[in-house]
Amino acid sequence: MRKQISVFILSLFLITINPLRTSADSIMYKPRQDSTELQLQDMLMLLLSPAVDDSVNNYYRKFLKESPLVYPYQSNIVRIERTNGFRGFIFLITVEVMPVVGPRN
Repeated sequence: MRKQISVFILSLFLITINPLRTSADSIMYKPRQDSTELQLQDMLMLLLSPAVDDSVNNYYRKFLKESPLVYPYQSNIVRIERTNGFRGFIFLITVEVMPVVGPRN
């Protein structure tokens, strides 16, 4: 009985000292000011939005009844690779997204 009380008090103490973060915003990078690089990345995300939406919908179709939304400001370009050599114009772009379902506050 004494061990159970000790474990309970210890867990309560750890939870209050180190609260769990539930905000998804802390995961995504949020720049503090505008820059040319950020503007180019935003333009690229707007151009890629239809393809990203299709990929996300195809992936989540088997798990969800409703299609998730992908907002451009919740997307990060992880990697861009030229697939056909120097100055080639075929790219493999890896994008990290955070799809949401329903209203978001």
